[in-house]
Amino acid sequence: MRKNIIIPLIIQFIATFSIVLIFPVISPYLKSIGLTFLLVGFYTGIYSLSKVISAFTTGIISETIGSKRTIILSLIGLAFSMILTIISTSKLMVFTSRILHGFFEASTYSAIWILVSSTAGKMRSKGKYVGSANLVGSAASVTASLIAGLVAVKLGLKAPFILSAVSLVFLALFTSLSFKENFTIERKTIRFSVLRSILPYYIMFMFDWYILFSWLTFIPLYIIDIGLNVGFIGFLIALETAIYALMQPLIGLIYDRLGTKANILLTLAIPYALVLTLIVEARSKVIITLLFVILALVSSPLETIIYSNVTAKTSQNIKGLAIGCLFTAGYIGAFIGPLITGILTEKYSYQKAFISLSIPALIIAITALISSKNERK
Repeated sequence: MRKNIIIPLIIQFIATFSIVLIFPVISPYLKSIGLTFLLVGFYTGIYSLSKVISAFTTGIISETIGSKRTIILSLIGLAFSMILTIISTSKLMVFTSRILHGFFEASTYSAIWILVSSTAGKMRSKGKYVGSANLVGSAASVTASLIAGLVAVKLGLKAPFILSAVSLVFLALFTSLSFKENFTIERKTIRFSVLRSILPYYIMFMFDWYILFSWLTFIPLYIIDIGLNVGFIGFLIALETAIYALMQPLIGLIYDRLGTKANILLTLAIPYALVLTLIVEARSKVIITLLFVILALVSSPLETIIYSNVTAKTSQNIKGLAIGCLFTAGYIGAFIGPLITGILTEKYSYQKAFISLSIPALIIAITALISSKNERK
């Protein structure tokens, strides 16, 4: 039993490490090969759009061939997309690599979270386990962000992509050997009323990732534009993720203790957007670093509380579909967010583009309050 609990967390760590390795360098790399702000936003949007298709189909596929096989196939595809990105010599090749990257990254994340959610569903402390999974993923993100910054400064912007591909292939081998999945195809009755009951969490997750992928795409470019380097970007993301990680077990425990009453913490989306607006006004390393600390604190409850609600409200026989739909919603937000933010940044400025993030933040807060009120009735 203990092995069954730990293995998904190990897979979560290595997969997140491999994926996040390129986060600090992807936008600078695309700019370095001649893309405009608009094209960076467009390619990020295309990358996210392919995730929308992938996340939904992954939920269905995992229930057909099992989450283990889905994870392995996704990891191999993702490794291929990393290599294709750095050998691209035309906009068409970059376009193709971003589609493949988005598709296989989403299927990797979705399949792993289906595995985590299924494991959590068999436990009493669902929030604690989901929080632990987020902690592990965040710890991997810290490690990857620090390494990515150092490797990029020393070896160039392509180096993190190569390291990521190697790590993904290793994880595919580890997953194939680490556990046996007792998987059988069963006739499933899908209760769409259950999916409707968690619709508010899909809406909140969509706008959470709208904000998340917008700042992950454009704050690195802002940092470079004000004369700071990629290493500082890696440090900032690592710092933010480390604090975020340390908060996750606490958020999980709060959810286990309060249940849906903990949804009030989702209203922190409003100060989350406000802090992002302040970051693109700042030029001092000290102030930007301090704002990233606050950013980590106010954004920390969102994903764990949403995941925990979805896990608690769905039975084992529709976990794959429920998590697949959740990630589909997230990737819709991840497609729309960078695209709109890219257009606004190109036409106006970073500052005006980031002020617009208050709109999805407000939607998250209002939806959280309404859903909490409805569930208390």
